[in-house]
Amino acid sequence: NGFGRIGRQLTRLLTQFPAENVKLAAVNTLETTATAAHLLKYDSCQGIFPAEISSHNDILQVDHHKISFFHEPDPVLLPWQAENIDLIIECSGHFTDAERAAAHLAAGARRVLITAAASNVDAIICLGVNENSYRPEEHKIISSSSCTTNCIAPALNAINRLWGVEQALATFIHSSTSAQHLLDHFDPDPRRARAAGLNLIPCPTSASHQIPAVIPTLHGRFDALAIRVPTPHIHLADLTICLRHTPDRADFTAALAEEAANTLQGIMRISNEPLVSIDLKGSKHSCVIDAEHIHFQDNMVKLLIWHANEFAYCCRIKDIIELIAQQQY
Repeated sequence: NGFGRIGRQLTRLLTQFPAENVKLAAVNTLETTATAAHLLKYDSCQGIFPAEISSHNDILQVDHHKISFFHEPDPVLLPWQAENIDLIIECSGHFTDAERAAAHLAAGARRVLITAAASNVDAIICLGVNENSYRPEEHKIISSSSCTTNCIAPALNAINRLWGVEQALATFIHSSTSAQHLLDHFDPDPRRARAAGLNLIPCPTSASHQIPAVIPTLHGRFDALAIRVPTPHIHLADLTICLRHTPDRADFTAALAEEAANTLQGIMRISNEPLVSIDLKGSKHSCVIDAEHIHFQDNMVKLLIWHANEFAYCCRIKDIIELIAQQQY
């Protein structure tokens, strides 16, 4: 449900790299199917999608994949029961509370995955942190948390397990989003009312409460803020941690590299290259730690962590979809 930045990128992944027992059957969006087809094909951030795309009579065809399109603003009226839909990916950004997302269940879907920080859900799943906590018999409305949470949670969880975290603070250098304004415009938040392309804009971030939700031992020990910057995608997290036990820099880096090669393979990566943000375009890893910028001061460590907030985040959503599909309903 929803065919914006996340919905379209996820459609690219699900059709280009299909998974066993997973079929993208339908999309609900208020835009026309023809417009959806054009925006799926041509993307200013991710580039041209190398697939044959056509639309006719509310059927979108991507190579050999045929996807039904609906245009219903009220999810409870959608034909999910008739379409035999197992899982709704709720990526409209408008149904981020379990009570509202439950409209999809009332319409006949069996489960809902909200691709954002969400309230009152049955479970918050963050790959590389707590995916083993998923219980299909109990969890009907699930959140994949936010992209910023996915950016730092795997590294922070590993560091907490290996050395203990006394306190941690994060600042996210966060790309602009479509919810911001091209020019100054009324907004309940006076900072977010300002032109996105002309300003650095301090903002709250859902990671401040989502990190303790997925790593409960960090309740009362973590906080965060974001600074919205005039770039279209790729985030950088500045993470500062007070450790209980202090390794030397070489051992710290080696231990994180070991985690990245084993338990966090495909989720975390250590980079020894002098990267800038555009180099992370197409990165599938939730967190890419810049090895050059691991700084120690007594028991404090500072890390810079890159994250492709559209592509890598959608890779994790796809992983959660596959996790759900693999387990018995």
